[in-house]
Amino acid sequence: MSMIKATMPLEQVCNLTKEEAATLFTRPRKYDHLGVTISETPVWIPFNKLRSSDDANLNVGRQKGHTQQEKESLQRSFAKDVQLWQELPMASRCKEPEFLEKFTHDLRVGFGRRNAIGANGKDGYWFWEIEGTTTQLEDCQAFENTDNLLTTQFQLGEKGVENRLKKLIADGLLEDDSEEIESKLDQVWPGLDNPARGRILKAVETDTTTPKRYKTYNQEDVKIWLTELASSEYRFVLGGNLDTEKDMWGFSSVNFQDPYINATRKFVATGKKSYVAFSVKSPTKNSDLAVKRQNLLNSLKSFHEVFRNAGVKQCPIEVLGFMPQDTIKEDMRCLVDVEGKPMSSETIKIN
Repeated sequence: MSMIKATMPLEQVCNLTKEEAATLFTRPRKYDHLGVTISETPVWIPFNKLRSSDDANLNVGRQKGHTQQEKESLQRSFAKDVQLWQELPMASRCKEPEFLEKFTHDLRVGFGRRNAIGANGKDGYWFWEIEGTTTQLEDCQAFENTDNLLTTQFQLGEKGVENRLKKLIADGLLEDDSEEIESKLDQVWPGLDNPARGRILKAVETDTTTPKRYKTYNQEDVKIWLTELASSEYRFVLGGNLDTEKDMWGFSSVNFQDPYINATRKFVATGKKSYVAFSVKSPTKNSDLAVKRQNLLNSLKSFHEVFRNAGVKQCPIEVLGFMPQDTIKEDMRCLVDVEGKPMSSETIKIN
């Protein structure tokens, strides 16, 4: 039997040997980031041993089960042929005592497919056996129901992601905290970008959600801060414009290379030095704001050292300070030093 096929009759798929199924179907890798374990080869599971009711308790990520129209569409698809590029459904070992007498497995992924195969007169099918904690398994289901790379027809997209996050909060498994919600979003749906990310966060967060503690800045955020929050003594210019009061060119940045190189060009062209207001990324368990700020200064100093060794006599740029980022401990009206204290009138000089 040739295994290089795009489709195969359902009858033929159901009559494969275990060795043929292992050759035909490719073990999915897209769930690896969730910490689950998936069997190396498919397993055959009779439907009467599979707990598979299409409800909210099992089919995580869906607020409602498949509609009748969706079920009929899938049934017709499987009656015509099995599309071999589609993933097999997945099931985990049943561990709940009240169900162990009757079932060996719980269906985790493929509720519509299991229904369609059964509707075509089959009493079992090939599954990937998946194992993990309850949270890991439910994360996997939510990801499958919302992954926009899937070729299944009935994706739930953003609503499914919202449903999963809200359920975790309601069940006490996720803190109603902006940072915790974002962290979970990054864990299960890595790479999800705006505008979908923003819409999901807005839909999940409520009046009781703890606000995000640490603020980050892009250029537009800095402009807003200067207009709406900054005390007068901490105002500055940015975008490479001239600060006539200080007689320096002004920049803001999250990296040291761009402002240093631009300041060098300005100095060569005009003889005037530049300044920069830095911001850093949010802290992590291993690197708080002070560490990130000091690392940025150290990198700038090392960068200038290379130029100084090449003959540059003075550093073309000074550091005004850092944007305030800790909304609890720092004065959000002031530029701050490495430790988060309001800056004095002095800049941080690099040499």
